[in-house]
Amino acid sequence: MWESEINNIIQRKNSFLLLTAPVAWGKTQLVLKLLKLSSIHYLYISPLRALAEEFYQKAQESYPSFMLNGVDDRALWKKFVNNNRGILILTAERFSLNYWYDLLIAEKKNKKFCIIFDEFHLFYHWGESFRPKLWQCFIDLSQTNFPILALTATVNLELEVFCKKLLPIGIESAFFLNIGNHQLLYPPRKKYFFPKWSSGLFFKLLNAKLILKKEGTILCFCKYRRQVDQIYKIYKNKGFEVLSCKGGEVLPFIVNLSENPRPDLIVATSTLSHGVNLPPITAIFFAYAENDQDFWTQMVGRGGRRGESYDLYLLDKSFLHPQIHHRLLSFVHAVILILTSGVVDSIDFFLGQSRHANKS
Repeated sequence: MWESEINNIIQRKNSFLLLTAPVAWGKTQLVLKLLKLSSIHYLYISPLRALAEEFYQKAQESYPSFMLNGVDDRALWKKFVNNNRGILILTAERFSLNYWYDLLIAEKKNKKFCIIFDEFHLFYHWGESFRPKLWQCFIDLSQTNFPILALTATVNLELEVFCKKLLPIGIESAFFLNIGNHQLLYPPRKKYFFPKWSSGLFFKLLNAKLILKKEGTILCFCKYRRQVDQIYKIYKNKGFEVLSCKGGEVLPFIVNLSENPRPDLIVATSTLSHGVNLPPITAIFFAYAENDQDFWTQMVGRGGRRGESYDLYLLDKSFLHPQIHHRLLSFVHAVILILTSGVVDSIDFFLGQSRHANKS
């Protein structure tokens, strides 16, 4: 629908297009369609290695594709630049100033390039904190004459203001295409809010959902690595198929998921908010209050990616909300679900297990 308009923009030198679209809208498919519209060179730069590798698997089916992974990077780069067309896939840490100079030389030979930054909000948020190479990579490439396409589902006011101040430095024309910002293509069917003091009831409902579920996977987000390990151990001992993922464990998680593609439960920190294809998710539990709207949107967006329905359960410290009556009703409804589940006597983490505690 938008491919031809976007393609026209990214043919312009010194242009920047920031595209925001709902989670699960199909930004990856958009890029794959763009590859078929013009025979130019694309640089696809990802802040996440797992996301880069996943995109590489898709892109190489229809377009000459190269990926820098630390093995013969220089040779692959030269092959990419000298090819008539192609897409080079890399993480920001793989980009070096030597490649920047090569781009300038290629430009003088009338080579056409387009630079794509996926999950662009992470280049700013992480680049301003613990991964400065992300933002430096964007700054360096914005000084070339090549068009830039930045893709994301979440742009907050801070990033928008920063871009408007920065872009005039090296970019002549900027475009903001807002198809949907902080939106979900498939929102949750129902939301259940739990006050912070009711964490025991919260985990009782998680346990009941696991015991009674017939299909799909339940996803539980935790704030701390220690809690991920605790919940993983509890349900592994109960006989459920459980996978866990914390920071630095995404690639092993992908391997484990390929071996066990339909787990009962996935427990993770926010590291699974981006870049990994998960099985159909039927429920998402937040074991803490996520205050960052960007990450909250991405994390909730793990559900419904194939159009399946899912429910959202939130352990919310800010339960005293302007819409408190809605939250109270959702809490009462959740308590009713626990009482009518038939397993209420078996699901207290701290008081031990009973006859219903293990998976049948």
